[in-house]
Amino acid sequence: MIRLYLQLIFWILLAFLAFYYLYIVLSLNGSLKLFD
Repeated sequence: MIRLYLQLIFWILLAFLAFYYLYIVLSLNGSLKLFD
């Protein structure tokens, strides 16, 4: 049960990092402007 919980945390963290990386890349490319 604990292993399943840790695996869930791992996947959530991985997804968060992936979205964060994508956000940084798009921001550097200038094609994503959310805060203008």
